[in-house]
Amino acid sequence: MHQKAGVDLGRTLVLGRQHLFMSADEVKFVLNGYGYAPSETDVKHIASQKFADELLKFIGSTNLEFLDFSDFEGANIIHDLNYPIDPQHYGKYSAVIDGGTVEHVFNFPNVMDNCMKLCAVGGHFLSMTAANNYLGHGFYQFSPELFFNLFCEKNGFKTIKVFLAERFGREWYDIPDPAVLKKRVQLINGERTFILTLAQRLSEQAGVLVTPQQGHYELNWEARDNLDFGKGGKLSKYKDQITEGLGSVLGVDALHMAQRLYAHRTFRRIFNRNCPKINPMQS
Repeated sequence: MHQKAGVDLGRTLVLGRQHLFMSADEVKFVLNGYGYAPSETDVKHIASQKFADELLKFIGSTNLEFLDFSDFEGANIIHDLNYPIDPQHYGKYSAVIDGGTVEHVFNFPNVMDNCMKLCAVGGHFLSMTAANNYLGHGFYQFSPELFFNLFCEKNGFKTIKVFLAERFGREWYDIPDPAVLKKRVQLINGERTFILTLAQRLSEQAGVLVTPQQGHYELNWEARDNLDFGKGGKLSKYKDQITEGLGSVLGVDALHMAQRLYAHRTFRRIFNRNCPKINPMQS
């Protein structure tokens, strides 16, 4: 994102203090893959650190600050993101990085409002948080449509990219905006999965100003004169007929088993048309 989307990491604010879970070989592999030429000394130094600070500095962060609920890991800005942050911090940062914080903050609209206001105009918000199979890790797991709807022009932002990445895979899934497709982008898999979001601040006035509605339902409301989605309506009736038909053919137990097997299939089988796989090092 730094190289290909022009993200300026010069003045970076990190939510929390990000640990570095990379061996020296992995650090070298990743940096080489993105066109850097680290020396063996650079690689050993970065990999020996508990936190990711030196990696961020190596790829362009010249001024790093850290925001956390407490100073237990050395944050220099102490604040509870459930509540509005002091305006003295508004618009100060060319990049705000969430490496797995927002899912732990109960007041999600407020944490996002803070993140938007912390970005400078033209600056970027980068988030890596939980999408699937992290039940119990934090308060929340997130759907791609949430970020598309949140980082919109009405809120002073634009969503540049949303990706999904399975924990042990090197390929990502490029997720389209459901508003563009005019239908839901539903994703089912059996792996722990991160959602990666890149958004840019467009205007001086930014923050959660407009509460988003899910696009699927907005389309339904707009088309309410032509379609009946209610109980007993045309679409409801067809769905019921299909389900009842499968149940009568397969038996209820077999139908439930088929549904369970379907839920364990990965993105690759079901969503390849709408969510193409990419290799981030080659795309």
